[in-house]
This record gives sequence, structure tokens and C-alpha cells, in this order.
Amino acid sequence: MARKRGHGEGTIYRRPDGRWCAQVTVGYDPETGRPKRRTVYGRTRQEVAEKMARVMAEAQQGFLADPSRETLAQFLHRWMETVQKHQVRARTYEEYAKMIRRHIAPALGHIRLDKLQPAHLQALYATKLQEKA
Repeated sequence: MARKRGHGEGTIYRRPDGRWCAQVTVGYDPETGRPKRRTVYGRTRQEVAEKMARVMAEAQQGFLADPSRETLAQFLHRWMETVQKHQVRARTYEEYAKMIRRHIAPALGHIRLDKLQPAHLQALYATKLQEKA
């Protein structure tokens, strides 16, 4: 007999189309209090279980992109206002904001967090190095 999963462990089930699906709660909306869920799909139960474990690990480490399709510019603005504003000195905060405004936002700000790839960052680095040379 299958055991019942505990709170926060997610759920795995087979869809009518034959694919396996897993859903896990990755946080809660601060305004509404509703859970934010992430869904992953796969061909086998084991594949979905591995994907779900990765999503849960990313959520615990804070690396998980917001499922609301937030762009990098939106994330950086929120990060600056909620985290950095209270952790760094005023001059450092201004320098961070200037770097984001002049360099990061124009090049990568339009990209959604769930679509952002290391290649995007490498391209930005390469461009900035060529501009400097």
C-alpha cells in the first residue's frame, strides 16, 4: 500500500495522456497567502521524481525563479529594494543600482528568469570585455 506523503513533499501522479506529473509547493504569495506551485512532467515516474527533487532543492536554496514569469529587470529591482537596501551602505547601493541600470538591464532585463541561461551572461561578459579593450 502506498504511503501518504508528508506536508511539503509534493505529489506525483500519472496523467490521462500517459505522462507523469509532479507538483510541489515552492512558497507562498505574500499578498494572498496562496501557495506557489511548480509542476514538472516526464515520461517515467523516476524521471519526474528526480526533477521534483531538483526543484525542491532549488527552492530551499532560494535559486528558484518565481513562477509568475518575472523578468530579470523586475527581479533585480525587487532584490535591490527588499534585500540590498537594508544590507549594504548607501554608496554601495547606488553603485549596484548604476551597474544594473547601465549594463545589466539594457542587455538582459527583458529576459524572463525561467529562460535566463548561462550563455546570456557569457555573451554580456564578452561584450563588456570587448567594449573595454
